[in-house]
Amino acid sequence: MTILEVTATKISASDKLGFNYTCTDEQPRPVITNVNSFGLFGHSGLEVGHTILLINGEIPTKSNVRDILKSLGSGDVSLVVERSSSSSSLQSDHDESCYFVLSSIPEKRRMGDKHIMCTIAKAKMTNSISTRPQVLKQIKQSDWLEIYYTIAAKIQPEAIKCANVYYDMKMRINGEFIGYLGHDDEQRNGHETLQRNETVKLNITLHNCLLVAQCELSKVNSILAKYNITATLMYESLEGYTVDWRHYGKELMIDGLNLPTGVQFYAAAVR
Repeated sequence: MTILEVTATKISASDKLGFNYTCTDEQPRPVITNVNSFGLFGHSGLEVGHTILLINGEIPTKSNVRDILKSLGSGDVSLVVERSSSSSSLQSDHDESCYFVLSSIPEKRRMGDKHIMCTIAKAKMTNSISTRPQVLKQIKQSDWLEIYYTIAAKIQPEAIKCANVYYDMKMRINGEFIGYLGHDDEQRNGHETLQRNETVKLNITLHNCLLVAQCELSKVNSILAKYNITATLMYESLEGYTVDWRHYGKELMIDGLNLPTGVQFYAAAVR
């Protein structure tokens, strides 16, 4: 086992750290599952398989890691992580990927007689067609192009569509589109109806997004089967948000989304 510290600097409190993690009851400490090479920790030495022991001196667990990350403002972020020899070997030998990064930009829209600022999702592929992952170097160019376009032209548009529905739902529920200010029964009932309708729309869009991703993943794996390579989906998380307490008389936390943003490739181990 190796213990090391990796650091990055957030210019503003809203900057994304650029990594994903997972926690389970069996493994309550966060374990890194993806590091965005274009993110803040992209070149810090943080790797898939690292276990986070400390975040700015605080001990993260399954129950508090989200709150710790949410509380980080601008400035330096320090992660003390544990690296096992097995996870390092897995990362260097078998773990490569082709994916896109989801981000968001502000955009002014006209709604009725006024303009409002909206959040719009955008995406950028991290691999070019000419720079395929090392583990895919031996496959035919035509097969690589089909895999690349599957991600760029099939999975990516569905993820963008779902992210935009999510951002739209966030603004509608927080009253930015309907001018909700009061909390009497009639207004509250109207807002709860809006929440249900927006949630149904989001769930349908997310279901379709995941369905397309799984279907396209099956096609990718059918291409890779003859090369003894397996692909799995990668995901990126959109942050959750808190609904204005005036709508319900209490705070309501809306969970973020995990959207498919690419595939990770694993070469079959040679025995």
